[in-house]
Amino acid sequence: MKHICFDIDDCLNFLTNNWLNYYKLYNECDIEYEQLVENPPHKILEISKKEYLESLDEFRFNSYENLIPNIEILNWFEKCGDKAYFSVLTSVPRKYASISAEWVLRYFGNWIQSINFIYSKRENDNSIRYFSNKGEWIKWFGKVDFFIDDSEKNLQEAKMLNPDLICYCSKCPWNNGEDIEVILEKLKWEIQKEV
Repeated sequence: MKHICFDIDDCLNFLTNNWLNYYKLYNECDIEYEQLVENPPHKILEISKKEYLESLDEFRFNSYENLIPNIEILNWFEKCGDKAYFSVLTSVPRKYASISAEWVLRYFGNWIQSINFIYSKRENDNSIRYFSNKGEWIKWFGKVDFFIDDSEKNLQEAKMLNPDLICYCSKCPWNNGEDIEVILEKLKWEIQKEV
């Protein structure tokens, strides 16, 4: 059985787009989502990284539970969710990990069998970090066939440590990724080869 691992934010949901809309409610900002060609986008927004992270964490606390899942992926799981083993691997501050986990279980709990975190560092947070990046976790876990993420850096690190891993970059303004429909069709073909 193949193991397919998804990132949560900006793959299974549209975190950055929703966060930007939230940010614009409280700040003078005319930047559109398509203009966020860097992630983190603090330089584009002309704010400090600390201000960006504080705003993002505030959004996680106040509004994350209201995020709508990517309907393309949800529909794909309904058709193909019994054909592979599925997990998620995400970077999030420890303080908000339970919010992300609850969201995943609410929408994708029928299919996703494990939820894994690389804790993002924040000031005054001394959480133990066993892995410094997602590639290290994948190597430690030992059996991940496919990894889908919106960060080209995460995918490069994972591929460098796990040469047999097949990586797909989910398209966002800050990357050169593929449309999720294309990725899902490739995954469908790959897991059907197992049947």
